[in-house]
Amino acid sequence: FVHGLLSDPSTWADLANEIRAHPNLSNRYQLWAYEYATGEPFLTSAAILRRQLTQVRCTYDPDRLDAAMSQMVLLGHSMGGLVAKLQVTQSGNQLWNAVANQPISNVVTTHEVRSQLLEAFYFQPSMDIARVLYMGTPHLGSSWARRPVGRLGSALVDPAEESKDVHRQLTDDNPTLFSEELSSRFPTSIDLLEPESQLLSATTMLPYSAAVTLHSIVGNSRTNMNGEPTDGVVPVSSAHLPGVASELIVDAKHEMLHRDPATLAEVVRILREHTFQTTRQ
Repeated sequence: FVHGLLSDPSTWADLANEIRAHPNLSNRYQLWAYEYATGEPFLTSAAILRRQLTQVRCTYDPDRLDAAMSQMVLLGHSMGGLVAKLQVTQSGNQLWNAVANQPISNVVTTHEVRSQLLEAFYFQPSMDIARVLYMGTPHLGSSWARRPVGRLGSALVDPAEESKDVHRQLTDDNPTLFSEELSSRFPTSIDLLEPESQLLSATTMLPYSAAVTLHSIVGNSRTNMNGEPTDGVVPVSSAHLPGVASELIVDAKHEMLHRDPATLAEVVRILREHTFQTTRQ
């Protein structure tokens, strides 16, 4: 489970209880939750999750003999879906080129910071994740991020002092390196959800692992000021992802989408399907 913006793992309690209520699922799945600081850019959170999943595999199955550990399922709500996406896609140069005009090797910084940049911007898809389920994920951003409530939220999100220090060093020592999106100030997770974000746009172009199966659950509870269907935060057009194996439209608000009975039933269906397919393999 990967929670969304300004949330925590407790938000998955209803869904976890629903899964545990089905013996054929609770006997087959271990339920894990990823907790992260949502004020940090989602690239940073995604890099930490990649590292932790690698550490888990190395700790409990270093010889890669347990086939089940290569059949993980990620469920991401809201921004958590973007974090999940960066576990099963390949970066190439697309993310770095979206925000910088020089190679990382030319950046004036410490070895430690350069390693952090490489970890965040350059990655391969995990071979341990077989399925991803997006719930109200703003693949194309949300206009909520640029409205007063979003601006207030961005102002209230306080990145770690270490992150702000790194940003200050990078921009001071490399004054023309970054695009305005990264150079003007430390970008919060809310800033990077703006539809005009070059970095967010670049994530939509990343190729997926050929081995992963994708699903979407999209909220559609109202219309926004432009008459566009939305869950109140993420427009349907932003949560819609072409090429998924299934997409379910749910009449639910954004903050309740992952708790809605229709969503719980769909997750159970997908996990059963995943169990059946992996058993046949």
